[in-house]
Amino acid sequence: GVHQDCYDRKRRIWGGNLGISEHDDFRNLINARCNGEVMASYISLYEILKNAGRTRAEFIELPKRVARFYIKHQFTGRQDGSFGRWWSPEGRAVNSLGTNGAYIVSFLCAIEPYMVPGDGVAQALQRATRYYGQLVDSGEYFGDTLDADSCDKEAGVTLMNMFLDLYERDGNTRWLDYARKAAEFVATWIWQYDREFPESAPLAGKDFSTTGMTSVSVAHHHLDFYGMLIAYGYLRLWEHSGEPFFKDQGRLMLDACRQLIATEDDLLGRGPDDIGWQPEQINHTDWDYFDRTSHKHGSYDIDIAWVTVLGLGAYQKIEKRYPDIFSD
Repeated sequence: GVHQDCYDRKRRIWGGNLGISEHDDFRNLINARCNGEVMASYISLYEILKNAGRTRAEFIELPKRVARFYIKHQFTGRQDGSFGRWWSPEGRAVNSLGTNGAYIVSFLCAIEPYMVPGDGVAQALQRATRYYGQLVDSGEYFGDTLDADSCDKEAGVTLMNMFLDLYERDGNTRWLDYARKAAEFVATWIWQYDREFPESAPLAGKDFSTTGMTSVSVAHHHLDFYGMLIAYGYLRLWEHSGEPFFKDQGRLMLDACRQLIATEDDLLGRGPDDIGWQPEQINHTDWDYFDRTSHKHGSYDIDIAWVTVLGLGAYQKIEKRYPDIFSD
């Protein structure tokens, strides 16, 4: 059930996210967050193909195998119910801190209809709700991003989405309460006003609005377009709770995250093959990932796949489930 989801084509080696290219200590490790997201995508792919008359059994058998691994290796003792964070290729837990294991909970909710009772999905989910609910109760929102071990908004986002998945699974209002608590933490990262940039800054010339953008973490002081995914979660929470705050904030992020997308008229400093790219990092302070003076106080940089994949994927989910949100 161990699944390494990153392949280096030059060196022809399999590994885990980040480490295969950036950090030797993590090169071969498996990350629970990455596994959860990848396996949920395999389930979606299987279902889409099946509905189109093309059944590919391997696309559901792989997630089932990975699910059995995490159920078998679910933590006991002090961290009972956790699905860990980093795992070795031999299936040993290397690091268990943070909220990465919550992605496995959402994955198990999705794979449950394809499993048999003896696989223990329901029991694993029951144990997991206690562990991850305790993180919400104690405000332990940290370590969800893969390149920092600090307090970050993504920890709140995954716990919000996880408890929404659980609520849509069985209708237990306790999960909705936990989702709301996590969502309220996430709200503290959403910008409610526009920051002024120096006239010479690239963002000043783009008339960029920080309203609706989200800060990343206490370690990485920039803004990003993760709000598109948060918006989908907020709209789900609004649907189930009826609280207009989450709808309003969801729309705020939805609008903000449709900024700074390269077009034919404005390639954002790149070539015609890069139409549609959107920068990962909006540097609004005296901070840059690589500490470059030229990229501080109103600059943007870094073309990386997750921005398009996460943003476009969440946008399509919003468009399908809440089509009226675009015309309100």
